[in-house]
Amino acid sequence: MHNELLKSARPGTKAYDELLVESLAEAWHYLDQGVIHGEVLFAINALAERQA
Repeated sequence: MHNELLKSARPGTKAYDELLVESLAEAWHYLDQGVIHGEVLFAINALAERQA
């Protein structure tokens, strides 16, 4: 359904704006998780590189 809407959706149109808002809303959870756990992942990677 999104692909069909994207063909006719242009910036400034209601279809485009609705898809953009939906996409950004879905992304917030993953962005928050990255902020919350990002430093831990870098620390794990650094330890793994030292042991390799």
